[in-house]
Amino acid sequence: MALNVSARSRKVFMRLSVIIPNYNNEKYIAKCLDSVLEQTLRPDEILVVDDASTDSSVGIIRQYAEKHANVIGIYLSENGGVSHARNTGIKAATGDCITTLDADDFYYNPKKLENEMRLLEQKGGNVLTYSKIVYCDETDEIIRYLDYPNRTYFQGNVLSALLMERITKTLMRDCCYPRQAALDAGLYDETSCLFEDYDFLIRLAKRLPFYCTFAYGTAYRQKEGGLSARPPEECRAAKNAVIEKNCAQLAPWKRMYCSAYRKLKNMAVRLLK
Repeated sequence: MALNVSARSRKVFMRLSVIIPNYNNEKYIAKCLDSVLEQTLRPDEILVVDDASTDSSVGIIRQYAEKHANVIGIYLSENGGVSHARNTGIKAATGDCITTLDADDFYYNPKKLENEMRLLEQKGGNVLTYSKIVYCDETDEIIRYLDYPNRTYFQGNVLSALLMERITKTLMRDCCYPRQAALDAGLYDETSCLFEDYDFLIRLAKRLPFYCTFAYGTAYRQKEGGLSARPPEECRAAKNAVIEKNCAQLAPWKRMYCSAYRKLKNMAVRLLK
């Protein structure tokens, strides 16, 4: 079936749900929601899962939900963390496909969703599609375009590349993919709040081929005190734990191959410092 998308149209061959976890993002949630509502492909539903915020962001979400029929607020009574909020949204979604967007980020490209859904259809529907990103500061100013040669953005079966950490700088968390694949993958690990998105992508990669649009998509916000500002040692330990957990499920020869590659890569990084 052909994908028929006109400007601001909701007619797509598969229903799309956008899931936005929010916790105390009163400064950014309006920008985030506006960027989704301004997409050339209008999502069927925008599920904003508030994780028991204590600031004014709940009121902002309610205002958008009253004004826009496809904005749906889900208000949790207790804070359960970003993974729990995302999982709540995925379970509640009615779309055939889903994507997530953090409340302090926003869509830089108004055709982001259209680009990814077009590519998803072209590849047969049972795939994951993603886009390149930019970084912005706390005032929405773009500070960096993350731009690598197209060959760096792996296509197809990316499981081994993920486990060997060959594409973690080019593969982003706010992708479009079938909702059923997320359920089959076991959703996000709610016991973790660091590299939980990396872990989820690895488990999706066991089920889906990945494809990049090669267009810019999301603006990721760099702000003081964010998770990305954690000590390098803590980040490395968390990433290694994710890799080891998922490598344990591979065939022995592939597990040894991935481990050897990572050891050589880490040795090269230390030597080049």
